[in-house]
Amino acid sequence: RSVAVLGILGLGMLIVVLGRGIDLSMVANMAISVAWTIQLVSTGLPLGLALAVGLGFALLMSLITGILVAYAEIPAIFATLAMGTFIYGFGRAHLITGTDVVYLPASFGWASEIGQGRLAGVPVPIILSVLLAGLVFLFLRFSKHGWNTYNIGDNSPASRITGIAVRPTVVMQYMLSGSTAYVAGLITATAVQSMNTR
Repeated sequence: RSVAVLGILGLGMLIVVLGRGIDLSMVANMAISVAWTIQLVSTGLPLGLALAVGLGFALLMSLITGILVAYAEIPAIFATLAMGTFIYGFGRAHLITGTDVVYLPASFGWASEIGQGRLAGVPVPIILSVLLAGLVFLFLRFSKHGWNTYNIGDNSPASRITGIAVRPTVVMQYMLSGSTAYVAGLITATAVQSMNTR
């Protein structure tokens, strides 16, 4: 199960690294977005809405990161390190207050099976990691945006000259990274029944 979480994080990082970037904000994004989701459920928000809000937060932070890298042209290592610090600080100050560890409430319901459940004797995290690996393979191998990711990583100026929308593709790469971080965070939190925001 632990390796499944690392594998899912690695899939998100793979997409970014293939485009010649790096995302150091993944862990902060994972921890804060999932901790906020758990806290929202604890305060009575419906589970589906809380999951959507948490995913939306992760995607928004990734969108900002992608814009900083693609449009402001800040080197990815600096932009993502700064965004990781921002996400952590913003989350601790405004979203998750008064605690270092957010515990999974009983009202988390079916979603707790994400980290603890089994399907035909196989832990769900392993099944999810295999499915996501398959989706990433199909995306990179057979989609236009996947091929563009390879091309941008090989030669970004030449990709721009040939008409590839380099900047939007880079933003998309960071958003995919953020969404995989959220899924990995859900697996972690539901497996250990808590999310440590430190």
